[in-house]
Amino acid sequence: MKAKGFFAYGSNPTSCGEAIEEAILEINKSSEAEIISWKDLKNSGN
Repeated sequence: MKAKGFFAYGSNPTSCGEAIEEAILEINKSSEAEIISWKDLKNSGN
């Protein structure tokens, strides 16, 4: 069974978020884990 996880991070600086999103993609390529970030949530911010 795949481990599942959620990763939240600040929106600034954007370079950190970009690096984290790239890491999430790499992790999700494996059969070990499935990670989502706050960007995957359906939240309009209102």
